[in-house]
Amino acid sequence: MKVAKVLEQNNSKYIDNFPININPFAFTYNDVEREKKWKKANKIDENATAEETFYKFKEKYKIVNDNIEETRKIIAMRYQISNEGYSSTKSVTIAQNISEETIHIFNEQNDSFPGINVVEVPVRAYPKGTLASHILGYTSKISKDEYDNEKDNGYTLNDYYGKSGIERVAEKYLKGTDGIKQIDMAVDGTITDENIQTGATQGADIILTIDANLQQKTEEVLSNNIQKIRNGEFGTAYEATGGAMVVMNVKTGEILALASNPDYDPSKFTFGIDTQTWNTYKDSNMKNRAISEIYPPGSIYKMVTAVTGLETGAIGKTTKINDTGRYTYYRDYQPKCWKSGRTWIFKCNICNRTFM
Repeated sequence: MKVAKVLEQNNSKYIDNFPININPFAFTYNDVEREKKWKKANKIDENATAEETFYKFKEKYKIVNDNIEETRKIIAMRYQISNEGYSSTKSVTIAQNISEETIHIFNEQNDSFPGINVVEVPVRAYPKGTLASHILGYTSKISKDEYDNEKDNGYTLNDYYGKSGIERVAEKYLKGTDGIKQIDMAVDGTITDENIQTGATQGADIILTIDANLQQKTEEVLSNNIQKIRNGEFGTAYEATGGAMVVMNVKTGEILALASNPDYDPSKFTFGIDTQTWNTYKDSNMKNRAISEIYPPGSIYKMVTAVTGLETGAIGKTTKINDTGRYTYYRDYQPKCWKSGRTWIFKCNICNRTFM
């Protein structure tokens, strides 16, 4: 409890993955199946309420504190330690990204906190926030299944692993190689000495064809137009929930920008996303609409028909097409432009002429 107080008093947070809230008692899972799976893994009756489950954990950890809020904090820390598998040779992270004040207290009063050590570790950073989030992807703590598949490749349960995007696809190139450090510790778990035996090596640099400035502008344009559609600025207002936009060099096939809306912040997943933040995201936030959704081709297909017409001789360089907003070639099928009354003007990139 002393550790939790120090963290909270100095604007630091301990890792809290215990899925039960108090006042009132409730499971944090929004998915019934996830809740059942968690109960089964922890040998809890699937019909047990959140309150019953809470007190089962209090009994399991032999907590005698009668203050329910303090008990909740102790359970959260014990739950983290239990899940990570603490031992005299394996440390468990109970807090991350702590404040300078917290660091000073633990270092200066280490006799009062046996077994608690503050260490610096490299962390994946995303300085541009949500920019290109679907392209870059995100990393998070390696799962048990991922560890089982990768343990022969030098991974440990303390490693972070690419979960999506380039982070996932290029994981084996980005990871690098772990070093070896000898640690001497006292009987109470306090580290007395450290010696680096083998230095770590960094992973490879991955260079993309994405233009960061163009990517940012593309995301802005996409977001602004989705909002305009919602506001009815192009005619009838529609409940647009997202979209995608791609900029490609047609001569080389290089993707210069690839935007998907809505997006997400990859940095929120680095230390394990908290339930409150996760609940603000939807499946659509995590989905890369540009490559994982199926849409009708729309106006982009006009280039295909125009080039085909020129190649087959159906139209020529001087052919004019009067677009009145409705296709009247057939009597029984006459599709119209989504914005009635609009006349479109096109410029042919091949002959450099303008068509209406």
